[in-house]
Amino acid sequence: MNNEICRYVDERMKRCEEMYGITVIAWFLRDRGMPRKNSDLDFVFLFKNKDNGKCKAIHDIIGYGFDFWGWDICDAFETIMRSHDNFYINPNAEIKDIYLSGEHKRSGLGYFGGIFWMVGNPEVGGNAEFLTNGVRLLDELMEKKIIVNYLVAPLKERIDKINYTNGMSSYEYLNTLWRLAVAKNILLGGEPGETDFPTLIHQFADGEILSVINSLMSVYKGALSKYSQRFTINSLNAYICAEYESIVLEMIELLPEKEEKSMSILESLKELVKGI
Repeated sequence: MNNEICRYVDERMKRCEEMYGITVIAWFLRDRGMPRKNSDLDFVFLFKNKDNGKCKAIHDIIGYGFDFWGWDICDAFETIMRSHDNFYINPNAEIKDIYLSGEHKRSGLGYFGGIFWMVGNPEVGGNAEFLTNGVRLLDELMEKKIIVNYLVAPLKERIDKINYTNGMSSYEYLNTLWRLAVAKNILLGGEPGETDFPTLIHQFADGEILSVINSLMSVYKGALSKYSQRFTINSLNAYICAEYESIVLEMIELLPEKEEKSMSILESLKELVKGI
């Protein structure tokens, strides 16, 4: 992302502050590294309300090119707290993604897509102290099992689709592979912020599978719509099913890692935001 785009995003954030009576804490780009030729740049920003305002979520879309999703940082903290409470009560129970409203769910403003994606992300802006200390605290706070679950839980339906129909759209294939690659990288001890699909898939796939994926990416990049093309790729179906089963089995064994310090870190984050 070049400096011109960064300046434009900062200017847009200032306009949102004026329009909605908020203070923008931080913004970040959600980039998977697999754009189509008419893809928007997808940004999330966290804000706090001024003067007892009650703005909860903002969707600011600018033609074809920029898509901004904003949410109250208090809701972000609430999402973390609820997610952790459920996890700590029963670590072996099925984890359900927490979204505070339909709007939050539609825009992916949850544990991973609205918060963790910022950690380690080079394409960020906002308050310098929060980007340094706040993001560090988030990295210390967030639970690996919840993050991995967010990535792989939605794939069960796609695995069923593969088993029954053998085919998916190019977007569904690539998004499934991206989710599996990011989840596998996290389980293997990869760094937060490593979400670029071409980089990860070259790390985990090779030979014929990698060749098939690269061909599919070339087709997808030229597509006008996410779902306009449908394929049946048996070798890729088998690869996806095997990766999914392996990751799910490994995820089941994960236990809470941050329970003892979770509340104290969250309180430190709240205090940090108060001073911004």
